[in-house]
Amino acid sequence: MNEFNHPLKEDFLKIVENDPLLFAFKPKRIWQEINPNSDSIQQQTYSLIKELVNYEYLIIYYEDNEKLYSETEKLAKFRQYHCEKKAKETLEKRLEELQLEIIIKNNKIKDIEIIKKKVNSIDFCFNNYISLIKKNINKLNNEKEIIIDIIKNLQHCTY
Repeated sequence: MNEFNHPLKEDFLKIVENDPLLFAFKPKRIWQEINPNSDSIQQQTYSLIKELVNYEYLIIYYEDNEKLYSETEKLAKFRQYHCEKKAKETLEKRLEELQLEIIIKNNKIKDIEIIKKKVNSIDFCFNNYISLIKKNINKLNNEKEIIIDIIKNLQHCTY
């Protein structure tokens, strides 16, 4: 959808991301999802739909003398690509966050080990605390493995 820019393009992309299929809809459905109380959104929705038809993302057809719109194969392919890309970016960002959390927790364990050597009279408390941090690290590593697996199989996870 790089062919055009439109003020409602990002809003439409959110609809595309969350709707498995846009079939037999009226423009009203789109503006109601964006902002049902805005007259300007209604007019912008018509211009957006006109552009989407022009670039062959939507088709017009008539049923009982009523003008309806449906997505084309071009939009379906775009949806697949867009959703996979967005999912991958989101999951990779989460992986980075998890890795940072693990590094912070490992550094915390090292710091506790240093303190533990200086104050050995409460080893039991330190050991329990380290044990809790290690359990937390294991949970984070499990989440990382799940995310890595999802990224590997992303084609099967999106539409």
